[in-house]
Amino acid sequence: MNNVVGWLVCLAMGWTEPSVGLEAAGFSARTEGVKATDDGIPAALQGYATFAEMETRLKVLAESPWAELSSLGETQGQRPVWLLKIASDPQATRPAILVVGNVQASHVVGRELALRMAERLLNAGDSPAIEQLLSNYTVYVIPCPNPDATEKNFQGPARERNGNLTRTDDDRDFESGEDPPTDLNGDGFITMLRIAEEFGTHRTHPSDPRVLIPIDGKKNEVGGYRLEVESRDTDQDKLFGEDAADGVDFNRNFTFNYPYFAKGSGPHQVSEIESRAVADFMFDHPNIAFVLCFSPEDNLYNTWKGSSQTDGGRIKTKILTEDQGPMDRLAESFRVAHGGKNAPESSVGAGSFSEWSYFHYGRWTFASRAWWVPTVEPVPATEPAKTEAVPTETPAATESTAGETPAAEGAVVKSEEAKVVERVEPTPAQEPANEAAKPSTESALANDDKRGMTELNALAWFQSQNIEAFVPWQAIEHPDLPSKQVEVGGFKPLYLLNPPAAQIEPLVEPHVGLLNAMVENWPKLAVRELEAKRLGPGLYDIRCQIVNTGGLPTMPEMASVNGQWSPIQVQLVGPGKVKWIQGSQRQAVGRLAERGGKMEVRWVFQMIEGVDAELTLKIQAAAPTLHPVEVEVPISE
Repeated sequence: MNNVVGWLVCLAMGWTEPSVGLEAAGFSARTEGVKATDDGIPAALQGYATFAEMETRLKVLAESPWAELSSLGETQGQRPVWLLKIASDPQATRPAILVVGNVQASHVVGRELALRMAERLLNAGDSPAIEQLLSNYTVYVIPCPNPDATEKNFQGPARERNGNLTRTDDDRDFESGEDPPTDLNGDGFITMLRIAEEFGTHRTHPSDPRVLIPIDGKKNEVGGYRLEVESRDTDQDKLFGEDAADGVDFNRNFTFNYPYFAKGSGPHQVSEIESRAVADFMFDHPNIAFVLCFSPEDNLYNTWKGSSQTDGGRIKTKILTEDQGPMDRLAESFRVAHGGKNAPESSVGAGSFSEWSYFHYGRWTFASRAWWVPTVEPVPATEPAKTEAVPTETPAATESTAGETPAAEGAVVKSEEAKVVERVEPTPAQEPANEAAKPSTESALANDDKRGMTELNALAWFQSQNIEAFVPWQAIEHPDLPSKQVEVGGFKPLYLLNPPAAQIEPLVEPHVGLLNAMVENWPKLAVRELEAKRLGPGLYDIRCQIVNTGGLPTMPEMASVNGQWSPIQVQLVGPGKVKWIQGSQRQAVGRLAERGGKMEVRWVFQMIEGVDAELTLKIQAAAPTLHPVEVEVPISE
C-alpha cells in the first residue's frame, strides 16, 4: 500500500500487508514460525508427513514415466504449491479429474490422503481399473494447496491453524496479533478456559462433568460456566485470544458465499497466492470434469439438497435438482465402500473451495471429511473428584516458546501467565460456581437430548484406543481474572479432525474407488440415427443425433447456468466450399442427460466447388471433458 487510505481500508477489513506486518513484528514475512522439527510435531500429527517429507515423496513419484511434477506458484514462505499430473501419457490432454488435499489446513489427513492416492495410482500394477483410468484419463493432484498454513499445525503449542502467512488484524481493532491464544498451563496444547459464572452459557453434562454443553433457555436451565479459548486478555477488551494475526484461510477466500470481513476471509475474494494459483490452474484446464477435495465440509455423507423452489432463484445458493440425483448416486457408492457410520454434520462452507468449485466453476464436486471419531458406547465418569498437590514447578510455554519441552500434564506451573493450583484427574465431578448454578449442572437430560453426545463418544473412543486426547480440567490463577474460578482443559487440538497415522491407509482405497466410479459413469458420446441424402446435384441433407450413453449428464446443470463449461462441438468435416442452407459447419450441443440424452443436429448445404463423386464426409463430436467420436457419413440418393 502506498497511501494512507488504502492502508486504512485494509486494516478495516482485517488485513495488513504481509511484509510490513511481519517485519514490524520482528521477523521476515517468509519465515514466520512454521518450521516443523522432529521434536516439535504435536502428538496428534505424529506419523504425518511434514512439507519436506511430502516434497521428497512427490519427487520420487515424479520419476515415473506416468507422472509429471510442477509448481503452480510459490507462497510467502517460499513453499511451492505442487501439482502432480498422472496419466499413461502426461503430455496428452485428456478428460481429467482434479484431487485437492486439505483445503482446510488443520485437516491434515486430507494432505496425507491426496498424497497416498497418488502413490496408489502410480503403484497399482495389480489393478486393471486403475490402469484403464490412467490410460484414458488424467488425474491432477494438488496434495497441499495451502502449504504455509498447513505447516503452522506442525509447530507448538498445538492448536488448529488455518491461515497463511499474511498477517491479519483478526478483530479489526487496528492492531495485529496483540491477543493470541496462550499456553497458560505449559502443557504444549491450546485448549479451553472454563470460567465459573453464575449466569454462564454452559453447564456440565450429567453423564460426564468433563463435557460442557450449552444451556437451553427454553428448559429454564441456568449455566455455571462460560468457555473461552486458552489465552490472556492482553489488550483488556474482555475478549480472549481473538487476535493471533492468523492469516488468510484458503478455504474462506473463494467467491461463492464469500464471508466479507470474517476472520480468515482476506481483504477480498481470491486475494492470496495460494487461492489464485489453484483457481487459475482450474480455469486454464477446461478438461477437468470432476473435483474431489478433502474438507470437513463433507458432501459425500452430508449430501447437498436442492429443491424446485431454489432452482428458480436468480442467484443459485442450493444444488440444482438436475444435479442432485447424479451426485447422490456417486456419493452412495462411496459410502458403501467407505463403510463409516454416524458421520458428523458438515461444517458451513462460507467462501469455501468445494462450493466455489460447483457453483462458480461449474464442475461435479465432492468434498470428503474422510475420517471422524467412530461411534462407541460412552463410558460415564462416576468417580468423585481427586486432587493432589504436585510440588514440581516448571516454566509455562507460550506462543513464543514453541519447541520447548512442555510441562507434564497436570503439573503445577508458575509463570507470569498463570499458576496451576491443583492437579485434577480426568474424570472428576466439578462443583458448579455457586448454589444457583448447581441444580442445572446436575439435572438429567431428556432421552432425545443429543447435547454433548459427540464429545462423550469421543472420550470413550479415545479411551478405547489408549489415546490421551483430553486435557483434564485444571484450576489455575488467571492473571486477567483474579476473582474468578478458572480451569484449563478440554480436547487437545487436531485429534478430532485427524485420525491416528496408523489408521490413514485403509481410507485410501474408498477414495480411489470414487475415482473409478467417476470413470465408470463418465458421459460418453455416440452418433446415432445418421441419415445423409443427396437431394440433387451438389445438394445434401445430413442429420444425426448426438447421444450420451454414459451414466452421468455431459455437464452439471449448474455449468449451463454459469457458463463455465465448454459445450460439445459437432462438426461436419469434408464438404469443401459450400453454401449453408441450414445449420453451420460446426454446431454446439448443450447438456445431454445421462443414459440416452440426445440432441438432433442437421446440415443442409449446396456445393459451390467440387463434384459429387469426390465428396467424403465425416462427423466429429468432442468436448474438453469428453472423449471425441468420429464417424464417416454414407450418402444415399
